[in-house]
Amino acid sequence: MVTFSERRPRPRITSRAQDEAIQQAVRDDPFTNAVSIREQLQLDVNTQTVRQRLREGGLRHSIPARKKRLSEEHQAARLAYARQYVDKG
Repeated sequence: MVTFSERRPRPRITSRAQDEAIQQAVRDDPFTNAVSIREQLQLDVNTQTVRQRLREGGLRHSIPARKKRLSEEHQAARLAYARQYVDKG
């Protein structure tokens, strides 16, 4: 009969200090990505490793909203609307 020994997890390639640095980089700039974090911290790891460390820390990526700029007409209309209610508080 073959017995299976307890499987050992693969050793971590990043240290705790590096894990904290990865998570801090996202807290400082939530719109950054895994590639730029890896380059900024000069880590010799795959970007998937960086993403995994972020997930372990409960952090998610953020995508900045892409909005159209207001035209001159829209700006004037919004300003006129806001001025109607300035004194009505």
